[in-house]
Amino acid sequence: MSENAPHIQIWNKTEKILLFPGARKALRLADRLRGLLGSRELLEEEGLFFPKCNSIHTFFMSFPIDAVFLKKGGIVRIIESLKPGRILFCSEADSVLEIRAGESRRKNLKHGDILVSKRAGGEEEILV
Repeated sequence: MSENAPHIQIWNKTEKILLFPGARKALRLADRLRGLLGSRELLEEEGLFFPKCNSIHTFFMSFPIDAVFLKKGGIVRIIESLKPGRILFCSEADSVLEIRAGESRRKNLKHGDILVSKRAGGEEEILV
């Protein structure tokens, strides 16, 4: 995961719980292109958020991930344990959160939950 991508905290606004305190937001083209390539794993508190994105791939990755597709911050689709070498598209989504495989189930994420981000000391922002 790119060290240059801004740090954010991702909260489940519906359940009022902190989900991923060590997440990053892929804003720059370089960060978006690199994604999780070169990462050995994701820790349970990490995630990579792609705004303005409704498709991902796992080519050249060495581990599975969960993909959480969002529309205006609300979860519209969750794909668990997406294996390396796959392409995934969700036409209704406007953003994607990539997290460690199994975390969506462990954190009880479900369709309709609203996810928001917070930067250190900042206000919350719906993930779009």
